[in-house]
Amino acid sequence: MKRTMMAALLTGASLPAMALPPVGDPGLSGVVNLGYSGGEIETNFLAKIQGINEDLGPERIDSFDSPDSESIALPVANYDVGWTFSNGTRVSVGSDVMDLVEFDQTTRLSVRHDFDGWGEFRVDGLFPSTFTVQVFRDPYRTDRKRNRTDQEYSGGRFVWDRILDTGFGVKFTMQNKDVDNEQSGFNNDSLTDEERRLLDREGDILHAEVGYRFRLDGGHTLRPAVAYIDRDLDGDAMAQDGVIASLGHIFETDRIKVASRISFASLEGDEDNPLFDEVNDGDTWTFTSIVSFPNPVSYTHLRAHETRS
Repeated sequence: MKRTMMAALLTGASLPAMALPPVGDPGLSGVVNLGYSGGEIETNFLAKIQGINEDLGPERIDSFDSPDSESIALPVANYDVGWTFSNGTRVSVGSDVMDLVEFDQTTRLSVRHDFDGWGEFRVDGLFPSTFTVQVFRDPYRTDRKRNRTDQEYSGGRFVWDRILDTGFGVKFTMQNKDVDNEQSGFNNDSLTDEERRLLDREGDILHAEVGYRFRLDGGHTLRPAVAYIDRDLDGDAMAQDGVIASLGHIFETDRIKVASRISFASLEGDEDNPLFDEVNDGDTWTFTSIVSFPNPVSYTHLRAHETRS
């Protein structure tokens, strides 16, 4: 799947950075980003974004060749609103605009507390978003219309930033991927029941990342990071694991803030796909850049480009 995404947001505060933001004063506070996104996508698996009726992939395919490029336009809502208690503990509900790139948006319920000398801690509960992404029940069905079904993510995340008052930070995320009516390969009579089970897209996803933030002169910040990802899906032909290396950069002045990140992921599959006789290996380059202008009503621009080989 290839994606080229752009988004424009209207916001009254800064976008997510490479570190946890300051807790702030006691009381109610937060940020709400509203805007739109647009771009192109090529996919045979993703079908539609429920709630805004945005089609992503073709309802019918005649072969397993690369799909045509589809233009998309959809609203974006990014928010973090919560209450900070007098002891510094903050409870909030939020989302992440960066999930737009992966089409796996969740709603985040968080508890945050910072400890002097130890660092900043946040625990998140992740729940399915209102804008559920639908996939095709059997993405391998050809020569007729394919039915849709909901795909949802839920789980938890632990963030420990500025560890022991240093630039180190870690993030552990465990999610469960659920496809409401999973029928991959069910309409292909050449597959056995055992081979169909190899195509199951449900299962658990572990993402563990460690990074270090360097503050440089002239308003620059760098954050190299390395992560391990294990997509322990029920279908061994869909399961993958591997490493993601990334480099983040922030340039910030009183008038502008530019946050960019480039990453490379190398993933290895577990078993051959019975329809293609190939292992689901993949290398992915991703580049994302966010530009914001801190005004009472500021304009931000997000670009994300992903290629796979």
